[in-house]
Amino acid sequence: MSKVTIISGVYNAEKYLKECLDSIINQSYQNLEIILIVNASKDKSKEIVQQYEKKYPEKIRAFYTEEKLGAGGSRKFGLSNAAGEYICFVDCDDVLEKDAIKKMMYTAEKKQNGDLIICDFQKFNNDGKILYKRKFKNEKKALIQSVAPWAKLYRKDFLEKKELTFRNVPFGEDVLFTTDLYLANPKVFLCHYIGYSWRENLQSTSHTELRGFPLETVEKAKEYFKYLDKKYSHCSQKLMYFKFKYFVWYLLQSGRDVQKESMKLEYNKAFSYLHNEKEWNEFHCNKIWGIQGERMIVKIVLVFIRILEEMHISGKFFAFYAQSFLGNFWPSL
Repeated sequence: MSKVTIISGVYNAEKYLKECLDSIINQSYQNLEIILIVNASKDKSKEIVQQYEKKYPEKIRAFYTEEKLGAGGSRKFGLSNAAGEYICFVDCDDVLEKDAIKKMMYTAEKKQNGDLIICDFQKFNNDGKILYKRKFKNEKKALIQSVAPWAKLYRKDFLEKKELTFRNVPFGEDVLFTTDLYLANPKVFLCHYIGYSWRENLQSTSHTELRGFPLETVEKAKEYFKYLDKKYSHCSQKLMYFKFKYFVWYLLQSGRDVQKESMKLEYNKAFSYLHNEKEWNEFHCNKIWGIQGERMIVKIVLVFIRILEEMHISGKFFAFYAQSFLGNFWPSL
């Protein structure tokens, strides 16, 4: 029976942490290593983890840092310390369904050459109401549409062979990781089981600290894309799509309720970078429509922005967006 390492970064999570840890401990698949990285929490998260570490010493390995590593840094640290043949990431306010690892491992062992297993997931609110369920029907759609690192089981030696890990980017490090994962062309299999419950937590980092533009996001993202340019020089047009998608999503997500001048500055940094890429002049709407597996709503948004860019008015749109009601209704990419 192969060992699975479950990795979770913990930061100010006391409200939901016990529910999350119980869901991991109570997995029907028992050959688990649980790595918890506690990031300079200001609440009782550290004390809760210490209680579980003491109660389950054979399963839990906890690491404590006074430095705030962030979600990506925690996952990277966990990966470097993982002993399992397979890796699973769980956010500390979410819930892993009881048979999640068992079902995914069954799929992994049945499909012996698989690099990545993706399971279905659902989103719920703090009242326990299921907001929606996401069930994937084919591998290509699952790989490009499932941008979060959770609800997946990774073969560790594939991650190591392809040098897939998380990097220090202030915003969307999970999106950049899954871009790297997509371009690495893993052999993907689906587990048709809702194994992961994603909490709509309005107090989470993604809903609070990442409103507004985190410092050096564009600069750090450019460094990451420079690394990917060298790694995937054979598919530069496809990478151009992900660059465009990332920066549009960044401006739409972080640019809600910011000052127009702040939006203009960030837009200019992001799009001047895109304009200087050698693939930009060939990156027309047909390239967006041609991406297989992508959600139609995402393609529509990106084509809309690309048309505005060709008309030289996309900057005006983003400036208007920053101080308008659109951010409350604009679809997530």
